Amino acid sequence: MIYLKNVNKYYGKTKVLDNISFEINNKDIFGIVGHSGAGKSTLLRCLNGLEEFDDGEINILGKNLKDLSSKDIRILRKDVSMVFQYFNLMERSNVFENIAFPLKIWGYDKTFINNRVLELLEIIELKDKINEYPKNLSGGQKQRIGIARALALNPKILLCDEATSALDPKTTKSILELLLKINYDMGITIVMVTHQMEVVKSICNRMLLLDKGKVQTIGNTDKLFLESPNSIKLLLGEEETLPLSGINIKLFFSDENSEKSIITQMSRTLNIDISIVWGKLEKFRSNVLGSLVINIDENDMENVMKFLNKNNIHCEVL
Repeated sequence: MIYLKNVNKYYGKTKVLDNISFEINNKDIFGIVGHSGAGKSTLLRCLNGLEEFDDGEINILGKNLKDLSSKDIRILRKDVSMVFQYFNLMERSNVFENIAFPLKIWGYDKTFINNRVLELLEIIELKDKINEYPKNLSGGQKQRIGIARALALNPKILLCDEATSALDPKTTKSILELLLKINYDMGITIVMVTHQMEVVKSICNRMLLLDKGKVQTIGNTDKLFLESPNSIKLLLGEEETLPLSGINIKLFFSDENSEKSIITQMSRTLNIDISIVWGKLEKFRSNVLGSLVINIDENDMENVMKFLNKNNIHCEVL
């Protein structure tokens, strides 16, 4: 679907993308996260040809961007559409005209345009706003119109550049639910650039962490957050305070065992004392996953590890 290999980009002498390589699979909701200035938006714009890159390969839907002419790039954008942070609506055009704009540009007839716009308004649940102008819409409604416009040409890939960062939490949740529905019902691959960690946890099945133009880590979202490699901890600003005595063990709970009383069972079965240092349960898309740090006596370590392995609890000694 999307393939990058050794991509570099410079602004003058400044290297803003540094040897970027990764893949995005069909129907993924893929998050690109990082602090401001990490290169997230630049990377996203490279994916649909809004930005040129200097070295490497970007392959979208089987097409190498370096091999495409300006006309070819324009045609590719029918399949690779974009949703912007600040909506980018035409203020002097009503809702119908905003959504219809790309269809008119590509020369579709009036009957098709009318039917397609009505269909999209049904999907975003704003049929009653068809004749309204952007100035009369809320931020969430504007973003829904922006999403509808991005869907007008039936793209295969939807690029979202901080699509929820200008919205309040409640509206953000509704937009994320809409994007999940679009991904599930229409099979559209979604690439989300965001600095909002809750957005990533709520919607992305896979994610990439970018820092100073370099890929720091990439993988399944739930695993990366729960196992918290140092790059994720730095992004979140988290520090783990641990006891200096005894053995500290971090346990990872899947959706199947997140609600089991594993610590109580272990304490009773092994007849040992277990101190809980800290723990958390988090929701990733439709799954509830958790992690827990316990502290035990060094003499109990062998029995504890056997018990955890027997119960299929993934863990690591800190």
